[in-house]
Amino acid sequence: MKSWQMRRSLSARVAGVAAVVMLVCGGVGVRSANAQGVMDQVPAEALVVVKVAKLQDTSTKLAKFMHELGVDAFSPEMADPLGSLQQHMKVQNGLDKAGELAFVFVDPALADNESDKAMLVLMPVSDYKAFLGNWPDAKTEGNISEVNFGNSGEPGYVANWGKYAAISPGKQLLALKPAGVKAQGLSAKEITSKDIVAWVNMPKIREKAQPKMGELRTKLQEEVEQGLAKDPEAQKFAPVVKVMVTEFADVADQLLKDGQAVTYGIGLEDQGIKATMVAEFNQGSGTSTELGKFKNTAEPLMTGLPASKYLVYGGMVFEPQVGLDFITKFIDPLVAEMNKVGGDQAAAAQKYVAALKKYAGACKGQSFGWVAPGGQLGQSPLVQFISVQRGDAATLKSAQHDMMVTQQQLTQALTGNKEQVKVTQTPNAKTVAGVTFDQVVTQFNAADPGGPGAAQAQMMMNTMYGPNGMTMLTGVVGDKLLVASGVSDDVLAQAIASVKANQNNLDKVAGLQTVANQLPKNRMVAYFVPLDQVVNTVATYAAAFGMPVQIQLPPDLPPIGGTVATEGNAVRVDSYTPTELVRAVVAAGMQVYGQMQGGRQPGGPGGL
Repeated sequence: MKSWQMRRSLSARVAGVAAVVMLVCGGVGVRSANAQGVMDQVPAEALVVVKVAKLQDTSTKLAKFMHELGVDAFSPEMADPLGSLQQHMKVQNGLDKAGELAFVFVDPALADNESDKAMLVLMPVSDYKAFLGNWPDAKTEGNISEVNFGNSGEPGYVANWGKYAAISPGKQLLALKPAGVKAQGLSAKEITSKDIVAWVNMPKIREKAQPKMGELRTKLQEEVEQGLAKDPEAQKFAPVVKVMVTEFADVADQLLKDGQAVTYGIGLEDQGIKATMVAEFNQGSGTSTELGKFKNTAEPLMTGLPASKYLVYGGMVFEPQVGLDFITKFIDPLVAEMNKVGGDQAAAAQKYVAALKKYAGACKGQSFGWVAPGGQLGQSPLVQFISVQRGDAATLKSAQHDMMVTQQQLTQALTGNKEQVKVTQTPNAKTVAGVTFDQVVTQFNAADPGGPGAAQAQMMMNTMYGPNGMTMLTGVVGDKLLVASGVSDDVLAQAIASVKANQNNLDKVAGLQTVANQLPKNRMVAYFVPLDQVVNTVATYAAAFGMPVQIQLPPDLPPIGGTVATEGNAVRVDSYTPTELVRAVVAAGMQVYGQMQGGRQPGGPGGL
């Protein structure tokens, strides 16, 4: 094996262990908020740090979880993750199993531009001399020892950093000073309250990336110009696209400039897996000020949705002024450039944005649900949804009507194909449970009906929306706007009753409250994914395409849940996945795997 391949193998093994640990293990052991532990030994040059606390406790939790899932039956190392790591690295003596461990990634420039060497591991030790004794043939020069980890055939290097052994594939990083890194605000809280957390050092990332932002802008502009040069008809939109690219680069530059830290932590509990991502920005920065305009709520977000089977459901709150400010800042400059182009495209863009502003200014939030489809494939659409929108219902209805009309005009103006998208509107088309609905039917036709793949594309559209295209109904129910597409009249009637009674039916769904209780109470967005319904729907459609999948899942499994919220100068995304759900899905996957091993291949007798 070549030298660089050996180094890459060693680096990949350590990084692989880090990835496994970071992705699937964790816990919620709260520790002292004023002691960073291993973070105090991390070099200031660190770009990313993955911290693991209480090695033995975390390993025990992970082993228990993997045993419950049955993973350890075919992956024996998961029965004792820490023991497997020790065996891999030949580390049996001197390791402090109650201590913290960190994987540190730095700028490759500090490691002779060799990315596979730009990493070091800080391992907690109870006795460094005993730790180094794991390799009797270690060659020590000064404070650095050369050892042979595992069976890679390539040496690694170890140095004593306080209560830690610093390990790296190369010597360069061991010359760095263990000065420590100091997280602040919510990031510091995440680091000290999670068993596993990945921390991104934004000041160092900014120091490396900021000088290259100008190059990124130039490169993007050049690529746009080259792409437009291939299509003479599209060249007239070059100023519009350039403004869009500039806005994208400005946002990226602002986020980079304002960023303080990004953390991602995972916790493993007996009842489920928690994950939290936090993006934190400097106090008083432009991004922090914008975040302050968003408001969380503890109020129910799914009121009005009927009790039905869904693929995903949830709700959100809107700040109308925030939406209007966004359109003014980012969309209006594009419209201004479109006006310079003139013609049908400019007129259609103006109308669409005007309708969008009207909608944004009237909407204060909504509940939404993607209904699990039933019926015959190609006749009953896959996309069936219900939305209960809050705000000025009459204005919302009018704005949606305008957007649907101008969407067709804009598509036709930009593509020059008047048959590709056809929108048919019928006011007062249907009355259900005393509520009158307007109907908008959008039909999608192949851009080149006689071209290759046109039949398959049309079949896909029929699968998604039904043979008649997407049929959307809008009706005012009290002070709410009810929007539905693809659902039956029975489901629509249930939704009307729910809206009128202001019912929060989904709180009664099995396991939902258990999941919701593990998520922040104050949030802007809450969503839930009944994975069992998703799996069953995939199996149903696979069978319709000639690949019957024999899957059995227990009834009434709890969903995956998630929230999005602001907290001070940060935005956080939380999720919770119940162990019961993971166990059932893994068991179902094993069923499919067993069927495959039994000779029933996809599309063959017996399905998967």
